[in-house]
Amino acid sequence: MKTSLVVFAAVAVAMLGQVMPVAAGGCRDDMLTADQNVRRSQKGLDNAAGDTDGAQCTAYRRHIDALSELRSVIARCDRGPNQSRNVQDVDTRIVTLAPRMREVCKP
Repeated sequence: MKTSLVVFAAVAVAMLGQVMPVAAGGCRDDMLTADQNVRRSQKGLDNAAGDTDGAQCTAYRRHIDALSELRSVIARCDRGPNQSRNVQDVDTRIVTLAPRMREVCKP
């Protein structure tokens, strides 16, 4: 999981230089915030490993929420040639995590 965090951080940093010039200030701030939230939620997910299902469920939900926000920011702000690939990378990460989240979030 830590490798994927590095990949997403690299995507986020690379995007900062590719945002639309007119919206650069807002997009740059949104990208930084989304990146920080993904990093923070990934740490929470790592820390919850081996914890109760309830704690893991919360961590998975927070991380998937953070990834979803990152995806939205990429879709809105990334004006580089790799926008669709960056969105797809985040989508793939969400799809990869979803089964485990469903497993630990059973009522």
